[in-house]
Amino acid sequence: MKKTILGFGATTIAIAAIILFACNNEKIDSNDTEFQLRSGSAQIDYGWVGEMHNEFMTNIKNNFVPDENITKLEDKIDFIRDFNIDFASITNRSVNEKKIMSNYFEEYKRFVHSENFYDEFFVSTLGSGDSEYFKLIQNTYSLGIIDEFEFNQFILIGRKAIENNDGLISNEDFVDVIYHINDLWNAKNYSENSKNGHLLGMTLSIALASIDWWSENPCDFDNGRAWQVVVAADVIGGVVGGAVGGVVSYGTGGSINWWSVGAGAGMGALNASTGWIGKVAKWVVAVIS
Repeated sequence: MKKTILGFGATTIAIAAIILFACNNEKIDSNDTEFQLRSGSAQIDYGWVGEMHNEFMTNIKNNFVPDENITKLEDKIDFIRDFNIDFASITNRSVNEKKIMSNYFEEYKRFVHSENFYDEFFVSTLGSGDSEYFKLIQNTYSLGIIDEFEFNQFILIGRKAIENNDGLISNEDFVDVIYHINDLWNAKNYSENSKNGHLLGMTLSIALASIDWWSENPCDFDNGRAWQVVVAADVIGGVVGGAVGGVVSYGTGGSINWWSVGAGAGMGALNASTGWIGKVAKWVVAVIS
């Protein structure tokens, strides 16, 4: 049974709790009309965030060709970054939007492969507030970018990511948590004019779209494990990418460019899950093995 997030039909991605973090300081023209929230009703429809994620995932699946002449890990990561930037340049988006996406591909490129990513963001005890993930969520809440409801759900996502990584809950259990949070978010009836609700809505859009993509493309998953193992990578990559985008946007102008935040969430999740696509994973890991 498919779950929906305000009209965006999708099913969800899974968890490998690989997380990443970066920020973008280039000034973008926030007066561009393309930055308006894409909402067709009184409620917010963030389906476009998940659709953006899946659009790039499908392009990687269909068109990415590894360059076997590249042997260094950092050069392979740059090659993947350039591949995504080239695709962004031919999409039907404004010049400013393409520039934002290109910046995020540069800033989040290390999400593609980072052996120390999980330890970097979740090394502390559950919810202690000492790890970088929980510090980021606390900072986002302190700035008013998210409300108390969103704060509690992001903390729950982080805790469940840890439990999944430690084998205390299954991949399916993690996905069920996402479905439950999505139901709660829908029940809040956030609107386009609401001060909050946006970041969690974007994260859920990515989660639902990602599960949908991986469930339809299970053979493209790396190393033969169940595809659901990737959901946390997408979810956490989206949380971190969007939260960092929100903090940076607020810090540079005192207001939030929600299109930029959505792009940050989408590109953070995309980079976190790109390394799980079979042909990409085998090519990247070959330099390390």
